[in-house]
Amino acid sequence: MAENLAELFYHRRDYAKAETYGRKCVMVRHVCFGWRHPDFARALTLLASILRSEGNEYEADTLLRRAAAIRANFSSEEVLATNAQDEGRTMQRDTKGSSSTTGILK
Repeated sequence: MAENLAELFYHRRDYAKAETYGRKCVMVRHVCFGWRHPDFARALTLLASILRSEGNEYEADTLLRRAAAIRANFSSEEVLATNAQDEGRTMQRDTKGSSSTTGILK
C-alpha cells in the first residue's frame, strides 16, 4: 500500500508525501524481503525517482547504484518475474474493485 500511495502522490507532484510513503515502502520491503531482493531494489528505485524530482540528486544516485547492485545478483528473468507477479496482483485488485486505495481516492 505504501508503494501505491508513493506513486499516487508522485504523479500528483506532492513530493513531500510521496517521499514519506516511498521511505515507508523501502522499510516494508526490507522487513519482508531483506536487503538483497529485487522487490527491495524496486522500492529503492521508486524512492530515487521521488528524490530526484525533489532535486536530491546525490541520495537518488546512491539509491539507484544500490538497486543496480542488487539487480546484478539476479538474472533478468527473475527480476521480470517478480515485476510481473506484482503487476498481476495490481490488475486483480483493479478488476475486482477491492483495491486498498479505492476508499482513499473517493
